[in-house]
Amino acid sequence: MVAGDSGMSSIVFSNVSQTYHSPSDESHDTVALKNVSFTIGDQEFVGIVGPSGCGKTTILNLIAGFLQPSTGEIRLEGARCGYVFQKNNLFPWKTVRQNIEFGLQMNGVAKLQQQTIVDEYLRQMRLEGFADQYPHELSIGMQQRAGLARAYAAQPDTLLMDEPFVSIDAQMRLHMHELLLDIWTKQKKTVVFVTHDIDEAILLPDRVFVFSGRPGMIKEEIPVTLPRPRSHHSLNDPHYGVLRKQMIDALFEKTEDKTLSRQE
Repeated sequence: MVAGDSGMSSIVFSNVSQTYHSPSDESHDTVALKNVSFTIGDQEFVGIVGPSGCGKTTILNLIAGFLQPSTGEIRLEGARCGYVFQKNNLFPWKTVRQNIEFGLQMNGVAKLQQQTIVDEYLRQMRLEGFADQYPHELSIGMQQRAGLARAYAAQPDTLLMDEPFVSIDAQMRLHMHELLLDIWTKQKKTVVFVTHDIDEAILLPDRVFVFSGRPGMIKEEIPVTLPRPRSHHSLNDPHYGVLRKQMIDALFEKTEDKTLSRQE
């Protein structure tokens, strides 16, 4: 992996493959990704959809540096990543405020500035009255809002989101979509968002990579042409149905034995 720090964020995958090796038997090795190439630009919001086991989370872990590619090259500009997981991963022994402060403390932010930043994200996530609560005292939706606040407050160059709203109900999910869209519009970051939810994949990103089953390859890249700013009302846009059909067709289309490269 090659990382730079130009003050801007970009992600380039060039013919990246990832194999998980069995410690006992090579015949049981798992090829998660095969010859994946794409470019994600600064402040771009990109979605990734595909069947379970196609390497979506592997993509995020490669970007975060948790894994090194088996073959190929990854080039990053703006190497600081925030990660929002399926589960909130809040520290259970810390309050909401202390959880959000954590990344700021690790980055050496002055105490007074920490308080100002945390107060702002508590306000944006509508958690002002819950700053001194512990995670187990919050609803699942509130826990996810706290996790999003913690990730954003640390001022990452890139925000990695792995199905962050999968565990909340449909009404709360729409509410979280609008919170995320609002904060992203105000403070744009490069976002890579993994989801199984087709509506989510249309509402949030600028474009979507549709992956094949394992080994994961990009079957199709779909630009999301719904106008911004977006809200749940965007799902009533006449073009929404066209995008939804295109995405479903791509997901269920038989994958040819070739690699599709996607460059911005």
